[in-house]
Amino acid sequence: MEIAMLWFDNGEDDFVTKVRKAAERYRQKHGKRPNTCVVNIKTESTTVDGIEIQKARSIRPHHFWIGINEDSIAG
Repeated sequence: MEIAMLWFDNGEDDFVTKVRKAAERYRQKHGKRPNTCVVNIKTESTTVDGIEIQKARSIRPHHFWIGINEDSIAG
């Protein structure tokens, strides 16, 4: 991802709500809707409102690396 944002949320909300909050903040900050969110390997896999959820060992629990993956747009 060329422009991404790290979002931390260890609140009581469910996973989908947390991704939606992160996506809304990203949109407010960057003026574009994100299409990819990278989360901890132990997090559930799903798609949230068209945002592809990817897993990585390098992402800590409760952290969301959210942004626009140009490869997802092209492919």
